[in-house]
Amino acid sequence: MPLTLLYPDSRSDMLDLEQKVFDSDTVLINPRKKSFAEIDLKAWQECDGIVVSRIPINSMVVPQLKKCRIVVRNGVGYDTVDLKVCGEAGIAVCNVPDYGTTEGADTESAMMLAFVLGTAIYDAALRENPTANWTHT
Repeated sequence: MPLTLLYPDSRSDMLDLEQKVFDSDTVLINPRKKSFAEIDLKAWQECDGIVVSRIPINSMVVPQLKKCRIVVRNGVGYDTVDLKVCGEAGIAVCNVPDYGTTEGADTESAMMLAFVLGTAIYDAALRENPTANWTHT
């Protein structure tokens, strides 16, 4: 039996990578909207699972989820998902607990170097005139 997965607020135009992961008969719905009300009610009622980023999955949404068995919060935390309401409806909830941790650490390290050691100033000077602004001392 084919699965229907709803990506209500995906930023991607196409879900081509996701489609490659699932069977060819899996239906991926990608309305790319910002609120529950903007999405056809039939999409909510017929989906088997939801991958959501920012749209709240709360007491207004959950009663409409007739077939849904799982909600995946596409990011760190559960700030947009009402865990109690989903639990009472028998809908499992999960998230991506370490999403972006490496990227965050890399960015923070680069910013510290830029501020403390002035690497951004040296970078700008070298880009302006690599020969005249280079010194090894």
